[in-house]
Amino acid sequence: MNKTILLQPEFRKALSLAIDRSAYAAAATTSSLAGLGYFNSMHYYDVANGGVYRDTDVAKRALLRAYGAEEQTDGSWKVGDNTYADLDSAEAALTGYNLTLARQLVTSAYEKALAAGDISANDKVVLTFGTSDDTAASRRHYNFLVDAWTTLMQGTPLEGRFSTEFTTHGDQWANNFRSGQYEIAPASGFSGGAWNPYYMIGAEVDTNESIRYNHGWDTTKESFEFTMTNAKGEKETYTLSIQDWYDSLNGLDGASYDFSLYPTESRLALVAELEYYALTSYWDIPTFYAFSASLHSYKTEFATYEYNTFLGYGDIRFMTYNYTDAEWTSYVSSQGGNLNYAK
Repeated sequence: MNKTILLQPEFRKALSLAIDRSAYAAAATTSSLAGLGYFNSMHYYDVANGGVYRDTDVAKRALLRAYGAEEQTDGSWKVGDNTYADLDSAEAALTGYNLTLARQLVTSAYEKALAAGDISANDKVVLTFGTSDDTAASRRHYNFLVDAWTTLMQGTPLEGRFSTEFTTHGDQWANNFRSGQYEIAPASGFSGGAWNPYYMIGAEVDTNESIRYNHGWDTTKESFEFTMTNAKGEKETYTLSIQDWYDSLNGLDGASYDFSLYPTESRLALVAELEYYALTSYWDIPTFYAFSASLHSYKTEFATYEYNTFLGYGDIRFMTYNYTDAEWTSYVSSQGGNLNYAK
């Protein structure tokens, strides 16, 4: 049994590119949507004015770059074989799914691991899927990934030599995952920080964060150059470790700098850059954004049907009624006692 091929970034990237996220969300969840980043539409940087991080240009560029899209000199973007006129249309076209490239990456990663002596010509690669309990829901996740990755290996040196095993860990599933007892933890994520993307990105890049899952990725040892813009509009270019960028972004003790009071636009750009580096490490692969579904009665109207992290749909305080009790009884009776909510 061999797991060391996971140390090859190309192999981890291949696992990511082999997942059709829209199909995954539809097959394994009731109402969630395909997700490509670590933040969904519920993370705000400006609560008072409804500013959502995922809607910013820097956040969209981070996703495009992470999934291999190329910005052209005229401002258009090339995504795979297609070219899109602007940032928004390009970002909307992203799927994160490229089976052809994924298979090429498996072969490349295998050849590198073989040359390094990390795998033999006869080794079987077995990844372990872990969850709390063996349920129908967890099996849906498991079965989808097994099918996706079995298809991925076809035509590669690992065809017939790759498998995924199912394990349960009860209430220790998170601790066991962090300690490396298994490699695949589906539908896991983080809550909180809905108004603070500067802090929330630490779940991916802060080595001091106890809830972080990918403990094997030491962000103190990877650096990048980035330019911040201060309150005077002056450009400041530094080369820092990923960890130091995060600490400086939040003005934490021991950081090389304090960017906590820098202009919002500059800080958001740094969040996007940190998200880009986390995404392209492929240690933690986003697959879908978790959403819930609910049935709304014809009898009432919510203040809004666009969910808000802090106010929901307005709740009872802002709910209005379309019918009195007597009118509602009459309406239901006129429909034969059955209401069709599938319309």
